Amino acid sequence: TSTYLEEIVAHFKTLVDDEERSLLVSNVLEEIAGKEAQIAADPICSRHVEVLMAAATAQQLRQYLTAISEAESFWSAVSRCAAGGSE
Repeated sequence: TSTYLEEIVAHFKTLVDDEERSLLVSNVLEEIAGKEAQIAADPICSRHVEVLMAAATAQQLRQYLTAISEAESFWSAVSRCAAGGSE
């Protein structure tokens, strides 16, 4: 996942068209669906997603935040972050 996100962010940085950026963010959100809490808790992956979310639409941002804010996912992410991502 880390390598995938690293490659995506490198490509993302070459895009100048907002529509292309939005489409790429949508594709990434589909790819990471169900793994949002793990990604949010990973220091490297979360930085990559942070870059992408800076160009996300309100709907895309809401989708991602909703996925990681579900009770179980949220507490999983928090406990992983508190443990240094080693859990």
